[in-house]
Amino acid sequence: MAFIDAPALTSCAVSNQMAPPEGAKAIPIPLDFTTNATYSLDYGDLMQQRNFSMVQSLYVDNGANGSAVIIAMNGTGQSITFPANSQGYVSVLLQNPVKIDFTSAGLTAVKVFLLNFPVAGHIWSV
Repeated sequence: MAFIDAPALTSCAVSNQMAPPEGAKAIPIPLDFTTNATYSLDYGDLMQQRNFSMVQSLYVDNGANGSAVIIAMNGTGQSITFPANSQGYVSVLLQNPVKIDFTSAGLTAVKVFLLNFPVAGHIWSV
């Protein structure tokens, strides 16, 4: 059995289960995987300009994609594999500024919405 070195663990600040001061908002992100297999989003500067203080959840419409979408949160190391031919909500652990990488082998468009409010995770097939 291997032991985890607890004193060596560090924490990272995330926003989760909080009411955003600017009110609930969503930002749609169209991802066209027919032209690129990976997209990187660095939303730090725009968060200040558009009064979008945090990202707590994502809505992913991967319904027309026969491949999974991998969503990697920079800073926390959280990685979510969103199933092929499905839609749904996922909670995310993100730091500010928001940096997310999206990858898919599918050759189709996928839409992701950044949500600044918490949503219970639920994924369904389409």
